[in-house]
Amino acid sequence: MTISTWLFIIAALGVLYAAVVYVPPFVDNMSVKEAVEVAFLRGFTSPDDIVVQDVTLKLNGGPTAVGYHYETDESGVVTEVPGLGIPPEGVVVTRDEGTRTMTISVDYDRVVKLKPTNKYKTIHFHIEKSRDFR
Repeated sequence: MTISTWLFIIAALGVLYAAVVYVPPFVDNMSVKEAVEVAFLRGFTSPDDIVVQDVTLKLNGGPTAVGYHYETDESGVVTEVPGLGIPPEGVVVTRDEGTRTMTISVDYDRVVKLKPTNKYKTIHFHIEKSRDFR
């Protein structure tokens, strides 16, 4: 095999590794966008805490938990836990009474493990969607 063949194989393996590690968080981010769209179904007058609860429950717990996140227990062991682990403070609901527009924004970090090492990389996501209720 020539050197260019080896370089192509190495590059292809690198792309495959990056896809396996980095694609799942971006696919899960599409579920976050969907959860925000579903929260709009509550309507313009629904309380903020109900809208925030809708988003966080869909993404963090129960049978609809999306993805995973890492938690460190009291002994320092890092474990993979279902759900994205988005805190209620990460979901912000704002309303403009004049234009009857509601905006929901979600900020969260996603940690990915760089296998086979024990190194981790953090990816930040920001979703902001608005809906006009006129």
